[in-house]
Amino acid sequence: MKYASESATVTGILLGVAGFALSIFNFLRDQAKLHVGLVLPPYFPSFSVEIANIGRRSAFVRSAGLRFRDKRLSKWNELARKDINRSLSEGDASISESFMFKDLHHFREHSELQAFAVDLKGKMFLSKTTLKNHQFPGAKLNKKA
Repeated sequence: MKYASESATVTGILLGVAGFALSIFNFLRDQAKLHVGLVLPPYFPSFSVEIANIGRRSAFVRSAGLRFRDKRLSKWNELARKDINRSLSEGDASISESFMFKDLHHFREHSELQAFAVDLKGKMFLSKTTLKNHQFPGAKLNKKA
């Protein structure tokens, strides 16, 4: 009888710890997550920012934009931003925002371009991919001689 109560105690402790670990895992998984992509359409000079909700909770997207890394200062600066103010639930179609730029010479000065989205809480979600200076269409045509 003594061994039965000890084994029940050990089983209860193990199941309690496992239940606590699963609740923490579900809490972390249950948050809203935005996937941000930077798309270069065939009609340059425009960039498209694609935003999709890959989390389990709905997310409110406040704004989206593009930022660039300055070669000289090696820091990120905001290039353009648009207010979106839309809610994205799980399974909704992604949001696509286009940014048009007429001055191609402006991109020569920057080494990288990255998309971002900001949610209602102010958290910034960044695109995993960046466009390097040499990847811009017409980059070779616009280089200084």
